[in-house]
Amino acid sequence: MNDLGTVVKHSHFILYADDTNILVSHNNLNQLISNVNRDLMKISTWFKAKKLSLNVNKSNYMIFKNRFSNRSYPDVNVMIDNHVISRVPHTKFLGLDLYTTHLFFHISNFL
Repeated sequence: MNDLGTVVKHSHFILYADDTNILVSHNNLNQLISNVNRDLMKISTWFKAKKLSLNVNKSNYMIFKNRFSNRSYPDVNVMIDNHVISRVPHTKFLGLDLYTTHLFFHISNFL
């Protein structure tokens, strides 16, 4: 997994156990989506070459925005291997609740 970052141009990764989280940012939504889809094609190819599985049914995406912004973003086509990835407004990440409208973290579980 250490060389995954070398196959993409726009994405940054957070890897934990068997989870791969991809972070991409851009100030233009159309360019952002283009960059994401281009990198996802490369990531899918990399997974296949390494004989790893990529579960598209467990994959989803979020669009974060500045908490002071009133702008809404339409659903866009984020794709992996011709499968549309679902957009979610909330997810859990390493015990943290992440919301698309908040730039702060709330710890939901204590170990």
